[in-house]
Amino acid sequence: MAALLGLLACLLCFVPPGNVSAPGERALASREVMPGAERFPELDLSESPALRVFREGGISALDLLRIGQAESVQSGTEGSIGEADSVGVQASEESARENTEADASNEGRGGESADFDPAELAYLEARAALARGETRLALQLLRAMDEEHPLRLAAASTLERLQRRPDPSAGSEVRANASMPGPSERRLMRAQQLYRSRRYEDARRQARALAARAKAGALYEQARMLEAESLGRLGRKHEELATLSRLLKRVGDPRIRARALYRMGLAHSILGRPGEARDHLDALITTAPEAPEAPEALRLAARASIEAFDLEGAILRYEQALEDYPSAPAAGDIALEYSQFLESIGEIQAAREVLRRADRLRLDRRAEDQRGRFLYFEARLIALHGDPAEASELFSALIARWPLSYYGTLAASRLRELDPSALKRVRDQLYWPRLRAPREREGPSPDARAYEALGALLRLRLFDEAERFMGEMGLLGAESTRARRVYAASLFRAVDEKIRSLRILRRSYDDLEYIRFDEEGRARLRLVYPREYDGLIESAAEQSGIAPALLRAIAREESSFAPRARSRVGARGLVQIMPATGRSLAQRAGIIYYTPAMLDEPETNLRLGASYLGFLKARFDGCWPLAPSAYNAGQGNVDRWLRRDELGELDLFVEAIPFSETRRYTRRVIQSYAAYAFLDEGRFIEPPLRLRPAEEQAPHEPSEAELLAAERVNEGEPDVR
Repeated sequence: MAALLGLLACLLCFVPPGNVSAPGERALASREVMPGAERFPELDLSESPALRVFREGGISALDLLRIGQAESVQSGTEGSIGEADSVGVQASEESARENTEADASNEGRGGESADFDPAELAYLEARAALARGETRLALQLLRAMDEEHPLRLAAASTLERLQRRPDPSAGSEVRANASMPGPSERRLMRAQQLYRSRRYEDARRQARALAARAKAGALYEQARMLEAESLGRLGRKHEELATLSRLLKRVGDPRIRARALYRMGLAHSILGRPGEARDHLDALITTAPEAPEAPEALRLAARASIEAFDLEGAILRYEQALEDYPSAPAAGDIALEYSQFLESIGEIQAAREVLRRADRLRLDRRAEDQRGRFLYFEARLIALHGDPAEASELFSALIARWPLSYYGTLAASRLRELDPSALKRVRDQLYWPRLRAPREREGPSPDARAYEALGALLRLRLFDEAERFMGEMGLLGAESTRARRVYAASLFRAVDEKIRSLRILRRSYDDLEYIRFDEEGRARLRLVYPREYDGLIESAAEQSGIAPALLRAIAREESSFAPRARSRVGARGLVQIMPATGRSLAQRAGIIYYTPAMLDEPETNLRLGASYLGFLKARFDGCWPLAPSAYNAGQGNVDRWLRRDELGELDLFVEAIPFSETRRYTRRVIQSYAAYAFLDEGRFIEPPLRLRPAEEQAPHEPSEAELLAAERVNEGEPDVR
């Protein structure tokens, strides 16, 4: 018996710690160990000598063709220039005469011709020819490259496209005249540009005049639709409805008809007419189910049914939206809204099933700020209406999977209230060295020649083309893996293309899931959350009484750390300040000689942005999660949303923000703040869950800066929320 107990004790020594059943541990222990990491080559990223020669000039395209032919002859292969390529033929005929001159020229350059790859120089010249519109020359240069040269592989798609292109000299004038818009089309384009620039009254006048002149046809329908949308943005709903009614009597384009029906349903909803709204929205869903407006029309129709006390009709429309349009951009929002509606009528289990279905459909993977969304709201639902122990398990699983995501930070705040010891255990386990991310699917690995071509493109500083080629070779795009995307971003980071590197990771890489908190995991996370303008951010944050991690998060979300970034409405710089807002903030900061150009200076831009963030944080009694919302939409809007808020809870408040841009922005900033607080200071943030009750909101007269901040987001009407 003693021997048996001893054997059992020995076996237990090999059991890894933490396998006992504790909140969140099952989710952690179920992770699979990563397969052997794919090995990537170290590429030479130094600037190519051919690029220096290209910048200096002195070698013509004919020289490049001659060099390419000479190399082909020396290697015993035939030249790849076709008989129809007159430039190549001419180069061959004149090569004897040019040899002496070219050699002399090369000697005069100090023998530099021996230091660069002629094919790289030819490739650069081909790209320049394409930019000048000289397609034939570009085609000849690319064809002349050796088939075995790595850059020929990178040029394959360009060659295929150019070879399919018709002769530019045949009928070019006819095609140009056929594609040139007439006076009426140009006026419509100007009106559309005014609308995009938010000059809605000017857009309305021009569209109305154009529709009156056109009287019928496609131009009339487009102009009338633009007039109606401009009226809607101006808040003139009755006029919008009248304009849409006239349009629907004469419209022929099914796309414009669907858009008009949707706008009529939206206008009736805003005016408090649920019956009329539902009639128009149902007509859209019945006649044009493939229209892009159909999913939102179903959501609006479900809301109209609720207002009309038709609860069964609301359920049917929500179900149809999830069943027929699971790939719609708003599918996740519709699922969450549906679940909250079911919860409000006491159907708790049905509400939970909707959240589980949305999780199975991965509707929370549409954007980086939505990871873990449905698991969080399921746990919240169970905490309020079910078993607290089960809720603790779900919150722990969410933190284990997405510890730094927006919903992961909210889950930490909830779990601290529910079970602080469980929060400590799940965070301690995040540092276990044996934990790895789930197994990634394996795809075909690029061959060595593809990596050589990529290295050549990066040495030539052809970054746009290098990024496209990364997609073709599988480092980026749908067929890539996490490790490949990190590798691609790290290459751009190494050549100081920091903004491109960050954009790649933000667009196609989620390193917030199953983070490895070892040195390698932190290094990968730092690629996604770089630490730029460190000293300036620290100084500006300290002066304004805010956390440096919060200011750094604002800069990441506003501009991706591009100091001269411009928004479509004119916001400028690292933290995207409107020129007029900057003037107001500069007066408050004591800057006398302010000019808008100062917003391009990182120090001034960060100083003014930090000052405004500090003011907003103090205005909301230190409830810092409200500062990003007010920074994006204006303090006056946030004050109004707080007054209408009934429960005073942060998570529900953010989900109910009526401007989609501000809603997403708030989540992203809180998430970035969590990542920077962890990377820079080693701490986890736990946002406050409670907001001040609506009746405690003091009256406030917004300042000029606050009013101007609101111009950066939706004017006129909010989105369908």
